[in-house]
This record gives sequence, structure tokens and C-alpha cells, in this order.
Amino acid sequence: MTREGGKLAGVDLGQLRQQLQNETNANAAKQLNVALLYDARFSPYQIEQLLGIPAPTGYNWLEVVTERSNKVLDGRATSTTLHGTLRNL
Repeated sequence: MTREGGKLAGVDLGQLRQQLQNETNANAAKQLNVALLYDARFSPYQIEQLLGIPAPTGYNWLEVVTERSNKVLDGRATSTTLHGTLRNL
């Protein structure tokens, strides 16, 4: 997870924060936390130490969160779809 990679480009972080407040699924909440910590400039290895999530897994989750968030912003999905997708991962 490198900062240069711009993994969260185009993601509405306010939407992610709001979703985290309402999230009831532990796995989806972890994915959202990884994205928010990454945006706060935590390194992949710091995130791994904090949450116990291997850095490669966190990296993959960033891609999933970004993809789903962009679909919501593009109108191709609803926030319910984002919620359901994160819950199922």
C-alpha cells in the first residue's frame, strides 16, 4: 500500500466514515477502518499491527472499497450495494 499508488483516489471519505458508524458487520467495518487509516497516512505495516490484518489483505481491501465507492459515486450502485458487498467479503 504505497501512498504514491493513490489507492483511494475518488473515494468519498465522508461516506466511508458515515458507513462505518452504521456498519454492523465486523469484516466490513475492518475494511472501512483499513481505508480510513490508510487515508490518515498509516503505513500498511502499522495497520497490520493495529488491526491484525496482513498488509497484503489490507491492500486488496483498499481496492475493493475504492471500486465499490466509485460505483456508488457513478450511480451504478447504491450505498446498500456497497454495504452488502463489504459485508460479503
